[in-house]
Amino acid sequence: MNAHLLKPLSPEELERMLLQVFDPAASAEALDGEPEPDGNDSDDEEAQAQAAFQTSMGVEASLRFIGQFQKQLEQRFGEETREALQSDAHKVAGSAGLMGLPRLGAAARRLEDACEAGGDFSEALAELRRGLTQGQASLAAWSARLSKEANAAA
Repeated sequence: MNAHLLKPLSPEELERMLLQVFDPAASAEALDGEPEPDGNDSDDEEAQAQAAFQTSMGVEASLRFIGQFQKQLEQRFGEETREALQSDAHKVAGSAGLMGLPRLGAAARRLEDACEAGGDFSEALAELRRGLTQGQASLAAWSARLSKEANAAA
């Protein structure tokens, strides 16, 4: 899996993703001249993904999945062999996207690719570790918001 799309699909996002997958050169040309992201786009994407997940799953199920993913993240990336890191990165990449953590998902895909390529993966691992820290903080904040919501509804 190279990326994910959130539901409901927007035609613009679908077109951008298809262009990125099937014609990377054209995708890069299309991005030329666009302003550099300031980081807020990722925050917006994260919030949108988390809202979509919560809407589709409900508060209680979302809380359970967040807890499971938090435990999974704690168990990953402890063994720093190429094979173990590649496997862990593959497992986290898709889940991170679904759980509203696009930066972590992207960092995991880069680590997986770096491990697969056989070269030095230390930079990709450092990026992933930063993504893990941010992702864990985001999951904790999301869980706290959902817990308040669940308590208010009870």
